[in-house]
Amino acid sequence: MALCGYDAVFDPVLDKKYTCPVCLAALRDPVQTKCGHRFCHTCLRQSCHANVRFTKCPVDNTWFDMKKEMFEDLAVKREVLSLQVKCGLHDNGCQWKGELRELEDHHSNCDHRVVPCSNNCGRKLQQREMKTHLEIECPQRPQECHHCHDNFPAADLPKHQLLVCPRFPVSCPLCGETTILRENIPRHVDKQEGDCPLVTVSCEFEHAGCFFQDRRKNMASHYTSSQHHHLQLIYIKSVQQEAALTSLRSRFRDVAERSLSLERLLQQDTESTSPQEDVGMDDAVGYSGWLLWKLSLRDIQNGQTTASPAFYTGLPGYKVRIALDLTSESRCHVCIRVETGRYDHIMTFPFSGICKLSRYILPDCHQSHLSPADSGRVTHEAIFTGVTEPEGETATQGCVAMAIQVTDLIPEAATEDAQLLLSVEVRHATDCVNTE
Repeated sequence: MALCGYDAVFDPVLDKKYTCPVCLAALRDPVQTKCGHRFCHTCLRQSCHANVRFTKCPVDNTWFDMKKEMFEDLAVKREVLSLQVKCGLHDNGCQWKGELRELEDHHSNCDHRVVPCSNNCGRKLQQREMKTHLEIECPQRPQECHHCHDNFPAADLPKHQLLVCPRFPVSCPLCGETTILRENIPRHVDKQEGDCPLVTVSCEFEHAGCFFQDRRKNMASHYTSSQHHHLQLIYIKSVQQEAALTSLRSRFRDVAERSLSLERLLQQDTESTSPQEDVGMDDAVGYSGWLLWKLSLRDIQNGQTTASPAFYTGLPGYKVRIALDLTSESRCHVCIRVETGRYDHIMTFPFSGICKLSRYILPDCHQSHLSPADSGRVTHEAIFTGVTEPEGETATQGCVAMAIQVTDLIPEAATEDAQLLLSVEVRHATDCVNTE
């Protein structure tokens, strides 16, 4: 909203010729009409209709043209701004006196003006009193804690020191010792490393079997009176540890002998893998318990049994083959055949384990009509038990590991030119090796 006349304390008193007839204050931005009367520019606009051109003078009702018969009175404006005035806060003690044009700048810097506390404590004071208030009186002024050197509002500092400050000296709640820093109290009353004489602690020979407990200040007499008992406990403990150490040595020796035996077997197998002695490895194709078996569907005929190459379930391990029994029209029996192997003398029989069979179909180039479900992976897994040890060089023992649908093995859409890829994994328990 636009301002009307100047409401100031003039010294000497304001001459009536500088008074606006509308607001009765000193003329601000004075204008003069053709009839010779002066008004504040804002007051004349507000008293007349601002959107009309012709209006009446508020003093004598003379009609005049607001565009052509009203003009700005710059001479009177300079005279008004040169009048002497007092500070509006002269009743509060401000002695300033100057020209009207300087009043606004003075008010913005007057030491007697009332301002709110910059620390938001809620107080309002004269500007000249604010420095003392902020430095000494304000409850929200920042103050440094002399113990931890952090800053807090002055009103909160006592609470911080009495309840929170980690460097504030306090008394031990047990022994009453003073001047202990609050942060050191947990260490002071610690059962292992503390020094509070009233904390209940355990005997230092607890690991040996003495479970006596008492206040720390009384433990010295306990150690003096129980020396013989402590020596007995230490002796018993040492005997027990020696027995345990002897047992560990024996177990370590057994493990070392077993490791040496396995290393010798591995060395023998490595030496026997030369081309000239390949027959000594039988026809085993691997020692990892895993076989990738590829065969043509043309070679698989209903009513016959097809066997895989031999492989070992581990090193050492059982020598096995996988057989596909298709004597049934609808079901295929997957059999585990155990043959005489070079590690049978250290293996445990009967043999039990897990057989996992995954099937993939590799179609021929003209067989694009096979769906992803037919040609993708199909996995079966089963547990088998009770395979006894073969008797004789060429003897075999076996069992049926699982029975699956023939269509799961060979999709009906597959032609006899397609390739069947079988991933076979046979695992056995870790305790099947006989180390005796």
